[in-house]
Amino acid sequence: MSRFLKDSVERHFQKTAKLMQKEKYKEALKEIEKAQNIVKELNEKEYILIFSSLKGHLLYLLGRYIESFEFHAFALKYNEEILSRDPFNKIYESAFTVSFLDIFALGNIFYNTGHFFQAKDCYELYLLISQRLLKANPENLSYLSDVAMALNNLGALLTNIGHFKEAKGRFEEALEIRQKFLEVTPEDATYKSDVAMTLNNLGGLLTKMGSIEEAKKKLEKALELRLGLLKKYPENLLYQSYVGGTFVNLGVLFKDMGQLEEARDRYEEALEIYEKLAKEDSEDSTYRTNFAGLLDNLGKLLSDMGRIEQARQWHEKALKIRQDLIKDENENVAYQSYLGQLNNSHGNMSKWEEAGQELEDFIEHVYSISLKNENLKNWKIEKNHFEIGKSGTKYEFDVFMNLK
Repeated sequence: MSRFLKDSVERHFQKTAKLMQKEKYKEALKEIEKAQNIVKELNEKEYILIFSSLKGHLLYLLGRYIESFEFHAFALKYNEEILSRDPFNKIYESAFTVSFLDIFALGNIFYNTGHFFQAKDCYELYLLISQRLLKANPENLSYLSDVAMALNNLGALLTNIGHFKEAKGRFEEALEIRQKFLEVTPEDATYKSDVAMTLNNLGGLLTKMGSIEEAKKKLEKALELRLGLLKKYPENLLYQSYVGGTFVNLGVLFKDMGQLEEARDRYEEALEIYEKLAKEDSEDSTYRTNFAGLLDNLGKLLSDMGRIEQARQWHEKALKIRQDLIKDENENVAYQSYLGQLNNSHGNMSKWEEAGQELEDFIEHVYSISLKNENLKNWKIEKNHFEIGKSGTKYEFDVFMNLK
């Protein structure tokens, strides 16, 4: 009986794999679900691992991210015992790798859509597994790099939820690892970029913590590294974006120091970069989203400098970019992230009454779309998360964090 059940479940696995190769993900999900009761009846960890990993990956591909996390986390529960018993089994290793990589990718998706506690679960699980793998294989530099990557992203996340002390510790751990890589191969572009990324993030955090001089040193070093990389690879759009992000963080720093003209100069340097990126790679929503965030920062700064009409123009441009983003990507799960930023547009401006109704109409439009979106059914988007009032909204300056 057991052999019959195993043959049956393996046929379902094979059919699922074939459908996935053809990118028929919905059909593949239906096929793998036929195996669910058989896997339960067999109750063998190897089949549980493969089933959970396959289903988790299919749910990920279909945009059902919360369910995907649950299945991948379940699969990873079994990996240590199975792989330690049979470490060279390619099927088990493949199932583990799929879940391991998807967990990190899910962390970035949750982070970018403002679901920080789900992202935290993903990053912490990824970090825990990476640390265990490194402990078992201390000479494996790839595992050490994974640890640093998880620490960097956890630091960015903890910054966003206000856990500054913990975030600082994570960034410092990541920086120590990444600097060691760079010391061994000082001309390696990837290692330079990684060190600059964590310096940038740590500098942004220290600005929030009020450690201005220390923040300035970190950001200036990050900018030095990033400008050096950009000089060597001037066509690299990612490096251009990173330089822009550090200019933004320096702008925030100078604003906090009361050096408003310096802050404006740094924002305008970033503006030149992001405006160019948004035009050159108009399909990349990240560049346009960052551009909109920068425009809001610049608008708020100009408002504080008494240049109200200029500020209004930048806020209106930011709102227009976000309107275009949502029109272009009705199926993108980043709705909640864009909605969370809408309250910042038009903040602290004169003639709020004129802008307020336009913003309310826009949120109503996006909210109605989100209710029809299959990918967003589990995300609990609520209009009352976004309070709009004629007195304007409080806009807090923010720094740009980079994920890996």
